[in-house]
Amino acid sequence: MQYIFTLMPRTAASALLLATTLWLPVNAAQAAPLDWSGELSSRLDYRLPEAERGWAQQKLKLKFSLGQQLDSGASWTAVGRGYIDPYYRQARFAGTDAHELSDDLWLHELYWRDGSDSWSWTLGKQQVTWGEADYFRVLDVVNPQDLSDYLLSYVEEFNQARHSLWMANIEWSGERWTQQWLWIPDFAATTLPADGSDFASTGIHAFQQLRDQADVREPGHALRDHSFGWRGSYSGDAIDVSLYGYYGWNPDPLLQLDSQGLHERYARRQVIGSSFSRAIDAWVVRGDAGLYLNEAVADSDGVLHLGDLAKALLALDYNGASYSLSLQALWGDGLSKPDWQSKQRMLSLYGEKRLHNDDLVLSNLAIVDLAGHSGLNEVQASYRLGGDVKVAVGSDLFWGDQALFSGYRNQNRVYIKGSYYW
Repeated sequence: MQYIFTLMPRTAASALLLATTLWLPVNAAQAAPLDWSGELSSRLDYRLPEAERGWAQQKLKLKFSLGQQLDSGASWTAVGRGYIDPYYRQARFAGTDAHELSDDLWLHELYWRDGSDSWSWTLGKQQVTWGEADYFRVLDVVNPQDLSDYLLSYVEEFNQARHSLWMANIEWSGERWTQQWLWIPDFAATTLPADGSDFASTGIHAFQQLRDQADVREPGHALRDHSFGWRGSYSGDAIDVSLYGYYGWNPDPLLQLDSQGLHERYARRQVIGSSFSRAIDAWVVRGDAGLYLNEAVADSDGVLHLGDLAKALLALDYNGASYSLSLQALWGDGLSKPDWQSKQRMLSLYGEKRLHNDDLVLSNLAIVDLAGHSGLNEVQASYRLGGDVKVAVGSDLFWGDQALFSGYRNQNRVYIKGSYYW
């Protein structure tokens, strides 16, 4: 098994964050006992495509959290993840990037948290979630995506579909107002489906082949290459509102062709936006709006284009005594209307019914790409056995063969999953 511990920082600044994160808890006296929790799960997927039937994912996953609360009020937390998937050990995956998906173990988060009545600071490898959207990223731009299992990662758990980054996260809280400042010396690129894996469509395969020939130019190590973010929030009696500003990097790789050859490069990302949330009895209305300034996109000829992009999301939630509903609508478009900027018209509808003291949950999630006439639908029934064991059965069905879901129609599957919590 190949163990990958992502502990090595990219810069001297992130090395300082790492040293502080590790040194403080080790040297703290009179700490509380260690807080240990985790989840061990096993999921078996049986594929029902048009071309080929058979077992797909056979994944055994481990997630654990180790932390400690100190008498001073500070705390430290470490989160690890790992998996074993014999499916990708098959001979037909040998010699491809997909073979590396057979097993992995890594440190997902490691951070130190301290503060006072109005101030708090979190140093280390962590995730910061902005905005009100669930499945669509409007303002959730701080941490890059992990799309190894495509959208199924987001369907299963949001946190596992993001890469954690080394950063300093400082927050101030007043009676009504809060502010947050982010300093991020770290960088990680979006993880696309591995070439040769189930979710590597024809388009992704062609893109990965070109990346193998490209000269990689990632952001440098100097202070001018770091990322910064700010959020200001107001919590009122009737509505919660937040403003955001982000100056960082677009983690999606861009392939640029010039006289010196093919280059994989990354462009700066500048985002300003706002979000709101309003509760009315059992209903909640929430939304995001974001403006991406000078967003870079590479066309099929390897030419980079810059243009402003606007995104907006509106969501309506209902939480009843035994059932819940959530509807989200996403709109996105280039303000200058160039041909290389594609429109985003997305919908998601989630509903669940809770039975037998909430131990049995029946749910359905539909994600629809209106512009591409395609989508994903997941039906699931889960049952909790006592407080430690949960079993689930369900299906993930892709439909359409364009745009966002292009190439995934043959990945329709049914699955069974068991989880043990401690």
